[in-house]
Amino acid sequence: MVEMKKIRSYKIKLFIVFIIVSIIIGLKIPQHIVYGAQKVYNKWMILTMILDKIERHYIDDTNSDELLINAINGMLSGLDPYSVYLTPEEYKNRESKYLGFIGLGLKVKYLNDNYVIVSVIDKSPAFIAGLYVSDIILEIDGKKIKNLKIDQVEALLQGPENTKVNILVSRAGQPNPQSFTVNRRYINIKSIPCAFMIDNTTGYIKITHFVESTPHELDEAFKLLQTKGMNKLLLDLRENSGGAFKSGVDVADRFISGGKLIVFTRGKNSQAAVKYVATSGFTLPEMPLIILVNGGTASVAEIVAAAIQDWDRGLLLGSTTYGKALVQTEFPFQDGSALLLTTAIYYTPLGRMIQRDLDTVVDKPGKETTKALSKTGKWTEFKTPGGRIVYEGNGLRPDFFLTENKNIISQFVYKLYARNLFFSFAEKYIKEHPDVEAAEDYFSDFFITDAILNEFLAFVKKSGFGFSEGDVNKNKLSLKRALKQEIAFILWGIDGAIHVAAQEDPQIKECIVYFDKAKSLL
Repeated sequence: MVEMKKIRSYKIKLFIVFIIVSIIIGLKIPQHIVYGAQKVYNKWMILTMILDKIERHYIDDTNSDELLINAINGMLSGLDPYSVYLTPEEYKNRESKYLGFIGLGLKVKYLNDNYVIVSVIDKSPAFIAGLYVSDIILEIDGKKIKNLKIDQVEALLQGPENTKVNILVSRAGQPNPQSFTVNRRYINIKSIPCAFMIDNTTGYIKITHFVESTPHELDEAFKLLQTKGMNKLLLDLRENSGGAFKSGVDVADRFISGGKLIVFTRGKNSQAAVKYVATSGFTLPEMPLIILVNGGTASVAEIVAAAIQDWDRGLLLGSTTYGKALVQTEFPFQDGSALLLTTAIYYTPLGRMIQRDLDTVVDKPGKETTKALSKTGKWTEFKTPGGRIVYEGNGLRPDFFLTENKNIISQFVYKLYARNLFFSFAEKYIKEHPDVEAAEDYFSDFFITDAILNEFLAFVKKSGFGFSEGDVNKNKLSLKRALKQEIAFILWGIDGAIHVAAQEDPQIKECIVYFDKAKSLL
């Protein structure tokens, strides 16, 4: 009797598997419904019996829910990396990142076979708990994450407000992993962390991701820079991995005149064919426009950049974008879980496919690479209304390639960051020099002199960290840049740090010479 109840329980739980399989194989042609359903049912029964055998005979105790999730994830692993199954908790927390709120205030990226913290927001829960940029996350709430997809890692980090999450990290210079308990709370994160004038006529706006508030933030930033004399704009979409689709469409709408196509989709079914067209209500005043992109520009950010390039509205500068333009449709289930399934592909107004070849995905969760097409590689040509040639390949190819930033942090500077020495010295310096915040223009007029650098090196030496004169000589510029950024970070948060970084960015400086070409498009 007990065994029959277990089997019945499995059948109920595995009904969700039946639904998912049905969606995946697409049982939509009438003459194949009966045959297809029977095949699925047969496989479903085999899966039911396998799980039952594991439960009753496997040498160790097992959890039927975990076995079920593993079965679903195994089935989805044969598809593209963006089709995933989310548990009820993961699905419930997913929407928060599109509203501009996150629970911890950190960003994670898959680098060198590890999940690494790449940014920590000023005064966020992660910042207060003591997590650092460059920390490698090993476990979240006791769960090893190395073999999870990025969406699953983000879901583990998210959660209800006022709950705690335990994060185990490996930190440079520390022999053993360290555990941090972080209190989740909602944080309204600006998607435009800084907007400023590069010179008397050139405005700079950086969009880090797309959330509900991004179009409004763009309007406010644009108006502010206009009052300062802006008559040409550099829009920075580097390392922007996307976000809320509607927000991206609304941003593109600001630059493209009404009635013009922004993006359209194609899929297996007619329902997947959708067109998104610009309106006339929010178009910003026309001026020369340059979009800065790189290999980290993906998804919604690519849709915005492609629409601007296709309609000759602005120039794309930088390097080839990531190449992610797949539509994920949500299929929620009765238990609160959901399937995110790729059902269509986004195309640019000219009909270019942004999506890269999925065969280039390597066998590492969350780590995707592309068959890099070089500047002289094979690309399909398209002609814009203005007669310019643009290309279809793996991602978007810029109109002009820029010298790649090679700001690779040396081991010496990395270790100083890992020990929090830049931050600690910056705090000390501000206390001893309160006038620094009142500087007429910190960003353009304040410099880390040799005297300040020597003061920092004495501070480092006093902390017990050893270094040589050669270390200092090789990294002098990097040390000064890091100190100026850290002081700005303490005084003005991430906005200040990005502002300093942008002023020193060679690609931004290189963009200025292309504005005459951008002007010719108008």
